[in-house]
Amino acid sequence: MSNRIGNRVWVLSWIIILVLVISAWMDVSKLHSSVLDEKTHQTRQLIETAYGVLNHYQQEVVAGKMDKEAAQKAAGAAIRELRYGNNDYFWINDRTSPIPRMVMHPTQPYLEGQVLDSAQYNTATHYQYGDTGVFESTPNTVNLFALINRVIDQSGHGFVRYEWAKPLNPSADGVLLPKMSYVRLFEPWDWVIGTGIYIDDIDHLINQQIAYLLARSLIATLFLLGITVVLVRSIDAIQTRLTNQKIQMQALIDATTESVLLLDIEGKVLAMNHFAAQRFHRPLDRVLGTIFFSLLPTSLATSRKAACDEVIRSGEAMVTRDERNGIAFENNIYPVLDQKGNITSVAIFAKDITEQQRTASTENLFRHLDTVVLKWQMDSISVAQIFCDSVLPIFDLSAAWISKAETDGRLTLLAVSESATHPFIRTEHLPKYWYCSSDLKCSDECPHQWPMACLSIQKNRPQLSPPKGEIPNEHLETAVAVGIESALALPITLQDHKWGVLAVYAKHGESLEKAQRLLMAITNRLAAILESALQQESSCLLNAAFAEIGSAVFIMDSETHIVWMNSVLTQLTHYQSRDLIGHPVTYLCRNQPQQIESIQTVIRDEKPWRGEVLIRTQVGQTLSCQLHIKPLQNSELAAPHFIGIIDTWLSQ
Repeated sequence: MSNRIGNRVWVLSWIIILVLVISAWMDVSKLHSSVLDEKTHQTRQLIETAYGVLNHYQQEVVAGKMDKEAAQKAAGAAIRELRYGNNDYFWINDRTSPIPRMVMHPTQPYLEGQVLDSAQYNTATHYQYGDTGVFESTPNTVNLFALINRVIDQSGHGFVRYEWAKPLNPSADGVLLPKMSYVRLFEPWDWVIGTGIYIDDIDHLINQQIAYLLARSLIATLFLLGITVVLVRSIDAIQTRLTNQKIQMQALIDATTESVLLLDIEGKVLAMNHFAAQRFHRPLDRVLGTIFFSLLPTSLATSRKAACDEVIRSGEAMVTRDERNGIAFENNIYPVLDQKGNITSVAIFAKDITEQQRTASTENLFRHLDTVVLKWQMDSISVAQIFCDSVLPIFDLSAAWISKAETDGRLTLLAVSESATHPFIRTEHLPKYWYCSSDLKCSDECPHQWPMACLSIQKNRPQLSPPKGEIPNEHLETAVAVGIESALALPITLQDHKWGVLAVYAKHGESLEKAQRLLMAITNRLAAILESALQQESSCLLNAAFAEIGSAVFIMDSETHIVWMNSVLTQLTHYQSRDLIGHPVTYLCRNQPQQIESIQTVIRDEKPWRGEVLIRTQVGQTLSCQLHIKPLQNSELAAPHFIGIIDTWLSQ
């Protein structure tokens, strides 16, 4: 028995060694191809730089700024100086057939003007038409520049491979090395521009990789042989190692924050990590061997068992989602097969995705609130009501309400929402005050106070507690009666001022406690949206107030630019706000240098001014108006803005 196992281990080891050798050969082949492709791409990208220089000077010719001869001379001089890498360069040929002439060569300038028909240039070996395709080999070495002409005639650009000496390399003097050039036709001047990259380093890289892979394969071979000897000589050690691996596997599944279970086809728990056992509030040893579905609520057990039965029947993995005690789970169920391919058990990985779902839902909620505030200009009461209605399903809450903390200590209820199946909130039972003045006795005047809501505002931090506090009251008694386990009061702060409170209720106290951090975060975001709504309310009141006074009113900055205007000014001048806002007030008082200078002087001196001005309306009418300008001081007693009021006007 031991010999048979040893023989199998030896066969397996040699198979692995063979696979390593084949894999190494494939890696070398793939490396050679990828490096060559990279070199090809590099030469193509480099030529675009020099081509852009030629195109620039051609545009100068087209624009009439240079004649063609001067442009060609300047372009050649510019490209002659271009370098990249280790003194690599660009060169230019003409299209003389069959052998071209050299137009510019930065390292061998004596070639310029010569026909390149010398036998020393018969080193071309491969070519490729265009950017893609495969390299074709020449029957024998041909003239490099004649082959370039053929590539240009066929596709206008492409690659050639040949052998060339490295410039500025004394140690390689006279030695021809493999090189690859990309050539492209510059049609306006009938020039061919090219650049080349030496590819001899590919062979060097491949040799290094072969040496590395051989060393790695040798080490792997020696390692495998050593392991084989150990396995053959010590079957008992293998059994011990397997036992240790089992222990390590248990430690591994215990390290995850997901619930991991292994059930047989009847639903009996074969294995489970400690995290899953904690979710059932039982020790691990008391869970093993029990029927898993008996640990779940009836409705949830039915759906989980149906999913497991389907995985056993179909042999395919399944993903399901469900909820238990306010926590959302994503369950990945996999079939476990034995050596014969029969399903013997199912593995379940249950992940808590509650916070993930809540985060996504709250983002959608705040996108909606941003829309209703900015687009529909809803007031703070509407925003509060939308928030309360939307937050219930996101956090599986039973009720929520928002009250505003007035400066005199009162609480004004803005919005309330609760589950339709078990309503319990009565507005008369909600707290009416968040603090009491010296002449108000809470015990007499506030019999329905809920201390948590008041403390949340006063201390500016969340207050979490069971709804039934030390002081009984009707509000909390009705909450307990419908199964509420916990309640949370969250302060709402606007610009560091106590603004109000958000109160939420849940039937699952543990779930609400875990959601406290996220609820505090979204309460802060709600405060920002409420602030925007309040600002819009103030703006609407301002517009309504100025619309009722009957005078044309505008506000301008310290540069006399109009930043706001009421509707009466539109009626007077026929200009819409989009026509005047952003323009200086001189846009209205045109051709009146004396009056304009007076206005600019009072703006600079931040003093009131009254005077008569002529206003030119959009319909061409000239009006004689009494204009009164007054500075609007801020908290630092500076006057960055000024209000202008037009009291009377007469047509001219």
